[in-house]
Amino acid sequence: MNLVYAARSKIPSRHANAVQVAHMICALAPLVDSLDVCLPGGLSRRFRLHTGTWLSAYGRKLPGNMHVHFMPDGPDHGFEKRVLAVLKEPELIFTRSPWLAWKLVRADVPVLFESHAVSRDAAQVRIPDFIRALNDSRSGAVVAISEHIAQEYLAGGLSPERVLIAPDGVDVEAFAHPASGGLGRLFGPVVYERPAMVYTGSLIPEKGAAFLAEAAVRLPHLHVVVIGGSARESARLAADAPPNLFTHPAVPHKNIPAILHDAAMLVMPYMPTGDLISYMSPLKLFEYLATGRPVLSADLPVLRPFLRHGENCLLFAPGSMDDLCAQAGHILDMTPEALAAMRTRTDLPTWENRARTILDWHRALRKKAGA
Repeated sequence: MNLVYAARSKIPSRHANAVQVAHMICALAPLVDSLDVCLPGGLSRRFRLHTGTWLSAYGRKLPGNMHVHFMPDGPDHGFEKRVLAVLKEPELIFTRSPWLAWKLVRADVPVLFESHAVSRDAAQVRIPDFIRALNDSRSGAVVAISEHIAQEYLAGGLSPERVLIAPDGVDVEAFAHPASGGLGRLFGPVVYERPAMVYTGSLIPEKGAAFLAEAAVRLPHLHVVVIGGSARESARLAADAPPNLFTHPAVPHKNIPAILHDAAMLVMPYMPTGDLISYMSPLKLFEYLATGRPVLSADLPVLRPFLRHGENCLLFAPGSMDDLCAQAGHILDMTPEALAAMRTRTDLPTWENRARTILDWHRALRKKAGA
């Protein structure tokens, strides 16, 4: 099979979508004869590709059967239109772009569309028209990263056989057995003077980094560490911060495992509401669990399929400072035996299994449709 993967994700970058795309294309490549990857980019990314450093920030190497095509981005779906102009009857197209998927599925080209937020999809296509085109096609289908996304498409009339729920994955080995000293390399030995509560990821409001910075005042016995965002965003978060708050801009993703392993606890301080809160399948969820470190998380419906209070995490009411601080105290008071029990890793979705599941499912769909 010749597979084309197209996404408007700039690799490398500090954003989670780049992490997801980098790992997915590397997981898909061994499962197909050839993989053409279409991404936005210019000379700097071509240079990284030429020197073999393009995927180094993710601890990956370019598969031998992968061909990368960098295309200029632009307004009015400029990137997607360039992808359409160069496609030469591929057997299957995998894309994160709803506009590109809609155009292709209307032409009855085999398409796998990966949805990360229905609200964002609706900004590019009319969802009822998109669903109608998917149902009328021979092999158009939706890969939903969370159950909530799948349910919204099903409620809109998408045939159940055309949607697969496939949460994001994790490189289990990288996070289970990293090098040590990740926090020390960023902040020096002072960071080890108190137990560290660590957050890695975006600094957008709904992800709760600002809430965590406020919590540092209530948690003087901890070092609260927030790693993510741009240099400007990180500096803004650190302004007027208490001395036990440590902030740093986003680091290469391959450095994250060593950072997480230095933590006394890993926190997901998501807010109760936000554009992405009900849709997300956060990468950090599986990365945190893969480390075996204690996980402290806001209790959200989208996370409940993976988190069990008292078994593999402690949960707190989203946005509740009192509850966050109380649960952090519970982790610090746990006996070594209780911590060991909570650190026991369960089966986690790997990128390789995710890629294989998606392709096998779509092959079955195409076979049933006679495509």
